[in-house]
This record gives sequence, structure tokens and C-alpha cells, in this order.
Amino acid sequence: VIAGLVFFPFLNFIGIFVVFALGADDVFVAVDKWKNARHELPHGTTEQVAALALPDAAYAMLLTSTTTAAAFFATAICPVGPIVCFAVFCGLLITFDYLMNIFLVFPALCLYDKWILKGSKNKCINFDWCCQNTASDDSNATDIESSTRPSTPAVTNENIDLTESDIRHNELEAEKRTLIHRFLDAYYNILHKFRWFVLGVVIAATTVCAVFAAQLTLPVSSEVAILPDSNPYQMHRSWSENLLSNVLAKGEGSETLIIWGLTPADTGDHLNPDSWTTLVLDESFDPRSESSQNYLI
Repeated sequence: VIAGLVFFPFLNFIGIFVVFALGADDVFVAVDKWKNARHELPHGTTEQVAALALPDAAYAMLLTSTTTAAAFFATAICPVGPIVCFAVFCGLLITFDYLMNIFLVFPALCLYDKWILKGSKNKCINFDWCCQNTASDDSNATDIESSTRPSTPAVTNENIDLTESDIRHNELEAEKRTLIHRFLDAYYNILHKFRWFVLGVVIAATTVCAVFAAQLTLPVSSEVAILPDSNPYQMHRSWSENLLSNVLAKGEGSETLIIWGLTPADTGDHLNPDSWTTLVLDESFDPRSESSQNYLI
């Protein structure tokens, strides 16, 4: 029981997808801030990188989580029970998602960075094993370039600042691209290479879909037919709908009950469908008077 809510509607399961999307965004923000801090401090310790990246990431995630959770909690003013439960449930999910990112993702990033600095060869941590060929090709190209490059003049005090900036630029360029960047580059190259073929496929698929959509017939009734008309179950259903009893049952009109001496009220818990109301008597109702007897007759 959370916040006094004992009812868990099926609508709450949609909140799982909401928190998955927001949690993935928070993890991306934390990892991206960490990578940027590591680029700024290439020789810094894990503690220094964490002191630079984590406060900024926590503040960015706090803004998105707070605004989203506040929007869900504000929906709790709705008098409909399932919507109130859904709003409170999603608001709590987002709140605990932020706390889990702070207490789980941030320590995981610190451990990952420490393992990388120690030169861990675990394939689940270090992904250099999947790009060894690329690294060897880059090193060979660097050796050839260095052998053919003319000797550079000695560094003097006048150009020391320019040399340091060049060294910093070369260090950043020498860093390996992340796995997601390699995937995106490969995807772009393939898509750009076959762009005209992809365009032709999209145009052909759109034309085929438009032709088939134009051939669809409109429904003749509002009844939902899952099975084809030739199916025995569908044939039986169509036959039973034409029976006189079903026609009369679906006819216009409704039953009305008039109960004297009661006041329309719902005294049960609106957030718990198992809580029933109690009868509220109308104290002003008096059937013993002559006018009431004549009215009832």
C-alpha cells in the first residue's frame, strides 16, 4: 500500500514504459557528462572527473525528473480513481528512478573509470578487442606519416603556447571514438551509399500501400469482426445477432428503478472499487402524510 492506495489498475503498467524512457535519458546524460569531463581532464583521477561531471549531470537530471513527476502528481486531483492511481504511481516511479541513477549509475561510472585506468582487459569493460584491426591500421599509418614527415624546428619560448595547444588537439584526435559513434558512422556510410536505392524502395512501398488502401471496403456495421465471414464461428455470431431475442435486447430504452426515501450518495472509497457505498436515508421523506399517500396512488 503506497499513499493509501490499495487499488492497482491495469493502466499503471503503462508507467513502466514511461520510466524506461526517462531512465534511459538520465543514463545517457550521466555517461555523456562523464565523457566530456574525461576529455577535459585526460590525465585526471577518477575523483577529479567525478567532481566535475556528476554535479552537472545530477542537476540536469533533477530538472527533467522534477518537471515530469510534478506533471503526474498534478493529475492526482482528478476524481477518477484509476487515473489518480496512475498519476501517483508514475510520479513515484520517476522519483525513485532519479534516486537509482544517483546511487547506482554514478558509482558504476566511477568503478568503470577506475578499471579503465588500471588497464583492465575484461571484454565486458574494455572494448579495444573489437577494434584491434582499426587500431593497428592507425598505428601503421602514423608510423608511415612520421617517417615521411620532415623534421620540425625546435620549440622555443615564442611558440610554446601554440605547441601546447597543438599537443592538446592531437591528444583529443588520437582518442578512440566511442562504440556508438562507430555504429552511427557505419550506418551513415551505408545509407549514403545506397541512398537512391532506399529512396526507390520507399516510393515503391508507398505506392503499393496506397493502391491496397484504395481497394479496402468500408465496414457495413459497427460490430468488430475479428474472423472472416466464411469462418464457422463468425457465421454463428452473425446468425445469432439476427435472432429476435437479441434484436429486442439491443433495442432502444432502458430500465429505471425509483426508490423512495433514499438520497443519491456514494460513501465508499473512490480509490478502491471493492469499497461499497452505504444507504443514505432521506430524513425529509414521510410516506404517512395524506399528500404522500395520494401521490403514491
